[in-house]
Amino acid sequence: KCDEIGLLVMEELPGWQHIGNDAWQELSIKSVQDMIERDFNHPSIVMWGVRINESMDSDEFYTKTNNLAHKLDKTRPTFGVRFLAKSNLLEDVYTYNDFTYRGSNLIIANPDDIAPKNAPYMITEHNGHMFPTKSFDNSRRQTEFCLRHANVINEFYKNDRISGCLGWCMSDYNTHKDFGSGDGVCYHGVSDIFRRPKPAAYIYASQSDKYPVLFISSDMHTGDYDGAVIGDVYAFTNCDFVRLYKNNEFVKDFYPSNFSLKNMPHPPILIDDFIGELIEKNEKFSKKDALKIKNLLIAFSKKSFNLSLIQKLKMFLLMKKYKLDFQDATNLYGKYIGNWGNKLIEYRIEGYINGSCETTVTKGKVFSPRLKIEFDSKNLQETDTYDMTGVYITLVDEYNNKLPYAHNIVTVITDEKLAVIGSNQKALSGGTTGFYLKTKGLCGQSKLKVSVSDIAEYEDMIDINTSNSYRHL
Repeated sequence: KCDEIGLLVMEELPGWQHIGNDAWQELSIKSVQDMIERDFNHPSIVMWGVRINESMDSDEFYTKTNNLAHKLDKTRPTFGVRFLAKSNLLEDVYTYNDFTYRGSNLIIANPDDIAPKNAPYMITEHNGHMFPTKSFDNSRRQTEFCLRHANVINEFYKNDRISGCLGWCMSDYNTHKDFGSGDGVCYHGVSDIFRRPKPAAYIYASQSDKYPVLFISSDMHTGDYDGAVIGDVYAFTNCDFVRLYKNNEFVKDFYPSNFSLKNMPHPPILIDDFIGELIEKNEKFSKKDALKIKNLLIAFSKKSFNLSLIQKLKMFLLMKKYKLDFQDATNLYGKYIGNWGNKLIEYRIEGYINGSCETTVTKGKVFSPRLKIEFDSKNLQETDTYDMTGVYITLVDEYNNKLPYAHNIVTVITDEKLAVIGSNQKALSGGTTGFYLKTKGLCGQSKLKVSVSDIAEYEDMIDINTSNSYRHL
């Protein structure tokens, strides 16, 4: 598949940190030979990894693996993934797992402090265990996870000394005690264990120009935020700018230039104003006073009654000028900041490329959840043994947004032609889950039914062809 789509591959021999005795090392050397002889003709492979991932230096051992790789393939360079600075470089490229960033410190290490001065250099892991994030974590943690990835990518793009930068890691996975979260799952991925994207996946997707990408970092539900204040929201997008509407009223256009990550091909866009000129448009205040009131409401949302003396004086003078009492001020805050009251709030964010609206995201109250089902394949083919397909289930709202706090039970029902591998019931995790189905030696159309508690149902058909050379009993 990587050959087909042009995804570059760095393939390395198996292992992590541990280096064994002579017999163990002979097996590793054989692994290098097996790897290269097996995959030599895959054009997607650009480098061979000839060092045990994150292991200590072992020059005699790694001289053998490196020399063997060059003997078997004179065209591709070699690498060895390290967590060590100034390690002995025997391979062609110094590859380093850089976990420097903790959210507010130095983002990536100076390559010249890690590798020999003129050595080709790549970052092969970043973030990962520094900020594990589950698909059902709240919007604030999800957003921080996104911005940590974005900050490292931004630093990489402005440093010509670094040849490439790979994040750790693509997907959550089952693991051992060291990286599990109490449930045996490592939550370092930008997608979940079924490869369904977390918000951070859109940091990467938005750097491409292949198709329009627009993901909004918040579900815009005030109950998810301290003090019921949403605060800053980010659009992860490859659009030129985004346009915000609140209940179909235009609020403001937002551009990448209003945010500090300027080195990425497509920086996140900061959405930090949900009022725009709505106060001026809908209330009785002058344009100048509407702006003052807007700024005071935003300041109050951040500081509550701890406003500065000047801000308190401005508020007093405005209330006196327009004969506003405390309830009037409270109503303004609820209408434009807290979104309280009987009126439902719907936000629409449009993404524009070359002046044309190419994609839209809508956020609002959830009334009618529905199931979104994706398949690896709906056309299965039995030959010498059974065929399989993955079924990926997401509970979404009316606007196709995933419901990240949904943990309902999903039930999958098949007919006699298909079998569920494992239990046919699972709980949603962060609004998603998955099943794997296998054929049973019978051809024709098979009916699949998926239901989520009493919320939603879905039915579909899967085509099965068989050569009849295999029959599962």
